[in-house]
Amino acid sequence: MTTESAAGLLLEAEASLKAAGARTTLYCTTIYWSIIGGFFLLRTIYHQLHSLMLYCRLLRSRRTPKPRIVSQPWRITAFFRKHIIIPALFGNAHIRPVTIFAISFGTLPTRLESIFIFAYVAMNVILCCVGITTVPDNVVLKGTVGQVAKYVGARTGVFAFANLPLLFGLAGRNNVLIWLTGWEYNTFNMLHRWVGRVVALQTFAHVVAYGVFTTSDADIYSVSLFRNPWAMGATIGLVVMMLGSISHVRKMAYEVFLVIHLIMVALFMVGSYVHVLKANTAQLGYIQAGLGIWGFDRIVRLLRMFVTNIPWTWLFAIFPSSRKMKRCSEVYLEVVPSDAVRCTVRVPTGWNFMPGQYVFMSIPQLGWSESHPFTVMEYVEEEEEEQVERVRQDSASSIASDATLVGDCDSAQMYDVDLKNRDVEKAIEVSSVTELDRPGVGSTFTLLIRPQTGFTKRLFDHVTRSPSTRHCPLKAVVEGPYGVTHPYWSYESVLLIAGGVGITYVIPYITELMHRRTHGETLLTRQIHLIWAIRSESQLTWIEPYLHKWRGPLSEGSMRIDIYITSENHPGATWEKGAMVRWGRPVMRDVVEGAVRERVGGLVVGVCGSAGMSDDTRKAVAEVGNGEVEYVEAAFTW
Repeated sequence: MTTESAAGLLLEAEASLKAAGARTTLYCTTIYWSIIGGFFLLRTIYHQLHSLMLYCRLLRSRRTPKPRIVSQPWRITAFFRKHIIIPALFGNAHIRPVTIFAISFGTLPTRLESIFIFAYVAMNVILCCVGITTVPDNVVLKGTVGQVAKYVGARTGVFAFANLPLLFGLAGRNNVLIWLTGWEYNTFNMLHRWVGRVVALQTFAHVVAYGVFTTSDADIYSVSLFRNPWAMGATIGLVVMMLGSISHVRKMAYEVFLVIHLIMVALFMVGSYVHVLKANTAQLGYIQAGLGIWGFDRIVRLLRMFVTNIPWTWLFAIFPSSRKMKRCSEVYLEVVPSDAVRCTVRVPTGWNFMPGQYVFMSIPQLGWSESHPFTVMEYVEEEEEEQVERVRQDSASSIASDATLVGDCDSAQMYDVDLKNRDVEKAIEVSSVTELDRPGVGSTFTLLIRPQTGFTKRLFDHVTRSPSTRHCPLKAVVEGPYGVTHPYWSYESVLLIAGGVGITYVIPYITELMHRRTHGETLLTRQIHLIWAIRSESQLTWIEPYLHKWRGPLSEGSMRIDIYITSENHPGATWEKGAMVRWGRPVMRDVVEGAVRERVGGLVVGVCGSAGMSDDTRKAVAEVGNGEVEYVEAAFTW
């Protein structure tokens, strides 16, 4: 056999091996997406069956209004809930950030989430390594090291791109999986960060492997990274993204992080697209899918903002009447005790709002590029023309008294604003969520914001410098509502725990429970216990109107409120409009033990507070609940 024929046979063998490697890679990516799809399908089935079970409990309550003394779950369900589903990974550290040398590296997942993450990482590692073979005396890829490096580099590059649709899908606000699986956005955000880390490691492995392959018989300058500027740009963008995504850096300047993150994402995607386009490989579809998912989310967000903030009647009004024309979204700001800001937001359209949901709000005057999430504390829909007509008669007498406060508004604007402001105050008495699908329906909802840094600090400074903001509103852009609603009304006993402004999460649920009770709607709840920890006594004014509305259940004993004031010392306990006010910090284990001991039927514990409060409650439910207590956590750890 001649040398030429032998070389030809080796080249044919190499081509055959390359084709086999491509088929193996295709099989691996198919297995990968089958497992990912199957996982979310199983989670969806579980969530929908669980929701159906809770709904059936509600239907049974119509026939048997008297609940069982104790609701016993299946033994295996109780075991998994106690030892896997509810507990933190180590001790009680879940929402508390992991800190090393005073640098925060984010939070730890729960045990169940850790199992998912470990399985996901292990699957990626295995699929990046399986099926890689070498050929002795390979004249094209010389040496075993070069061959392994080439194939590992190719496989890790493929999987870095194969993960992109999942990476972008988990990060979107309009993620259909949130509705299908029932997981909160912060769970998907946590998974997004872990998928991003895997993509970064696979990209680095791809770069290093190809560097080893190229330098196995060449000089360092011929490494493909230096010969591919677009690949280098994509790698630099990914490195900057990873460094900027560290929790400590992210919290120091979130707005700066967000801008840099978006720029680096664009650099990474453009660089990857051109790099793959030049290489003429099949991975271009993964990049296009990721960009498509990202674009879909952005388009839906823009449409939701347009529909929510701009009256759709404008589109059909050729000669609109200025008097009847509805305004765009506006926000009225007011400082309340304990240096918090109450935001009363009016949008010109009606919403299908449910308890536990939140909105993203932007005020262009305070930062046009910033949009931040806030939990809706109260919500009401009414016919604006009916509001104005109803309030017009009893409001005219107070216009002159407010004129000195609103010196920078003309009289017509002041009159209209005063009517709206009074209507907002009247709306506090409304305890039900009403859906009105006819044209001309406006919505009013309330946010309670505790200033921290950045946007919220500027918001507080603005309202303290301009007290007339309560009457002269600011233009706002609202996006939402987002979030998952948990059916607390499907449990006989409900324990709600809040810390500070976490009360904004609790109030809509109690309002919904009261609405169902008052209007005779399907309701299983017989006991409601609210625990609220606050720093100062002045914060009691935040819920004064609600204590008045809840006086019926409070006097009947079906509802109990314990308020703990943590930063002031005072002997004993006092009553404040039906609520027991105590001084000191609540011991979560004692609180949960008491709820388990006194429960009637099924018990659900919901918490929205500080990291320490949430972690202590989670640990107490896992240890004391014995797997028989449902746990809901509103963490908002973004």
